[in-house]
Amino acid sequence: MMKYKDLISYRLYLTLALIFSVTPSAIKKSVPLPEIHRIKSLKFEFTDSIGSIEWDLDLAQVAKNALESKSLIKLDIHATEPIRFAIKKCKNIVLSKSSGFYNSTLYLDAPWLEFFLEEANKPCLKEPNELSLEVHFSYKGTSGHFSFSESTFTPQRHSSEQTTSIQFTNLYSRMISMEKLLRKALAYRPTNTLMAISDVSKPVEVRFGKCGVDQRIFDMKKDTPLLFHGELLDHFYRLNFLYCDAEPWKWMFNLTISSPNSTGLIAFDVVNYKNPRENFKLVSAVLILLVLLLILVWCFVGLLLLQAIKDSMRMRAAAKIFHQEKYSSFEKELQAINGLVDLPLFSTTFSMNGAGKE
Repeated sequence: MMKYKDLISYRLYLTLALIFSVTPSAIKKSVPLPEIHRIKSLKFEFTDSIGSIEWDLDLAQVAKNALESKSLIKLDIHATEPIRFAIKKCKNIVLSKSSGFYNSTLYLDAPWLEFFLEEANKPCLKEPNELSLEVHFSYKGTSGHFSFSESTFTPQRHSSEQTTSIQFTNLYSRMISMEKLLRKALAYRPTNTLMAISDVSKPVEVRFGKCGVDQRIFDMKKDTPLLFHGELLDHFYRLNFLYCDAEPWKWMFNLTISSPNSTGLIAFDVVNYKNPRENFKLVSAVLILLVLLLILVWCFVGLLLLQAIKDSMRMRAAAKIFHQEKYSSFEKELQAINGLVDLPLFSTTFSMNGAGKE
C-alpha cells in the first residue's frame, strides 16, 4: 500500500508533468478572443406602452462610423398602433412627425450625421446637452421599436433645373431644388443669407418639408421678406439630405403654397445680411473697449496726480530740512561771533526830571 508521503509526491509529479506538457505552441493555437465590433446600430424598443417615453439619444458613434464608411443612417420605425415622435436638442425640435403613423423609414445623409456628431454635443443653457427621442403613444398599449443603423441607400440626383422664382395660382406643390442658392448662402454665411420675397394679392401659407416629416410653415405677405438664417438655414439645408423611398432625391425638398383665391410670385435670392445679434455683439465689444480705455486713462491720470502729490510733499520736506539746516548754521555763526567779541560790561543810569530832561 502506497504511503501518504509517496501519494503526495506522485500527485505533485503528475501536476508538474501536466503543466510542462502545455507548450507555447499549444497556447498560440488556443481559441482566439472575439473581435470588438463597431457600433453600427442603436435600437429603442417599447412593449404595451401608453402615454409618452423619452430616451437620451446618443448617435455620435453611429454617425462617426457612418461618415467613415461613407454611408447613411437609416431610421426605421415600426409600431402596432399610431405613434408620434420628435428628436429634440435643447428642447428645440430637430426632426419630428406629429401626425399618427404606424411605420416609417427615413435615410439621413452627411449633414445630419455631422449634426449628430458635432452640434449635438454643444451645451444647452438649462436642459441636458444630449439629444432626446420623445415618443407619444395612443390610449392603447403599443409595441414596436425605433432603430438607427448604417445604410447603403443611394439617393438620386435631381435635375439640373434650379428654382429661383415660382408663379402660382391657388395651390402649388412640388419638389424643387435650390442647390446653387443654398451653397452660396452657406459659403458666405457670415455676411449673406437666403431670402424669399413675395408679390401676392393676399397673404399665403408656405410650407417646406419632405418625406412626411413635420413641415416648417410660414405666412408670407406682399413685399415682406422671409430670411433663412441661423438654425432655420441649417434645418432647411439638412432637409435636402433627408430621403425616403417615395422621395429619394438629393438637394431637393417639397414646397407647398396654399393661397385660396390668390395668385402671385415668390422669388428666392442670396442677399447681404448682418445678423442683429452679431451687430449687438460688435457694438457691445466696442463699448466694453471704450470703457476699459476710459478706466485706463483715469488710472493713468490718477497715478500722475498721486505722483505729483508725492513730489510736492517731498519738495516741502526738503525745503523744511533746508531751512532748518540754514537756521541752525546761522545760530552757530552767531554763537561763534558772540564768543569772539567781548562786549563791555557797564551800566548806565538815566534820571529824568519832572520835565522829562536829564
